[in-house]
Amino acid sequence: MKPVEVFAGKRIHLVRHAPQAHMDEDGHPRVVVEERLGHRLQGVEGVSSQVTPTMERAVMR
Repeated sequence: MKPVEVFAGKRIHLVRHAPQAHMDEDGHPRVVVEERLGHRLQGVEGVSSQVTPTMERAVMR
């Protein structure tokens, strides 16, 4: 199998961080980013924050 040029010389582990970096750059709320990554927010923020349909549509664009 040939190497993929875009990843040549890069650590494949960085691919794992790319989705968060892109969502952060696009300015999506933390609650959306964390939910997309399968994480839970801690404390009061985790209890009272929720992803709305509008937020979900925005992250899919």
